[in-house]
Amino acid sequence: TPPSVPAPSLAGDAVNKAYVDAVLGTVGSGPFVLKAGDSMTGLLTLSGDPTAPSHAATRHYVDNGLITKANLVNGTVPATQLGTGAASGTTCLKGDATWGTCGTSSNAISIQGVPVASTSPTDGQVITYESASGTYKPKPGGGGGLTPGMQTIKYATDFSWTQSPTSDLSTPGAKTVSLASCPPGVKGSEPEYYVHVAGTGTPEAVKVTGGTCAGDG
Repeated sequence: TPPSVPAPSLAGDAVNKAYVDAVLGTVGSGPFVLKAGDSMTGLLTLSGDPTAPSHAATRHYVDNGLITKANLVNGTVPATQLGTGAASGTTCLKGDATWGTCGTSSNAISIQGVPVASTSPTDGQVITYESASGTYKPKPGGGGGLTPGMQTIKYATDFSWTQSPTSDLSTPGAKTVSLASCPPGVKGSEPEYYVHVAGTGTPEAVKVTGGTCAGDG
């Protein structure tokens, strides 16, 4: 027959079945979630920000992640988060994420950031930069406005080449001038070759068309 043991009173006392059952009866009854499923109320405190896609996220992680995103205000993205530059009612957002002048047609509105005047050119005019207005404008073509690149060694010999044809240029109208030769290094069949014609009126550059001469000596 098992011995009968009284309820323990000291740490070293033997315990009886009644004491053990009473202690074990409360095990697991604390604020824990059952493996089989349970419900919780109140706030859940996590140990830190998630490190894997399936981890639960903290408010700290979500708030910090949204700081770098566009803040939607009444369904509108702030203009400062769309591109650099000054946004206004007269500017448009360009493909390079900058604000600039809006275009109303397929015409060029700027070249390298310099505005192009809306004035249409007339016969003989070319697009030319005007420092006074800071824009590109149609200007009369001709001997002026040559860039440093046009006056390199390749073209230097062309400028010293001259011809004196007998064609009559004293009256207005279209004229045909025949050239007996070409300057060194130039062929008459080149698609884009111009000569500077000086006669009656304003000197101008004229495109050479036709011919088979070769300035190769």
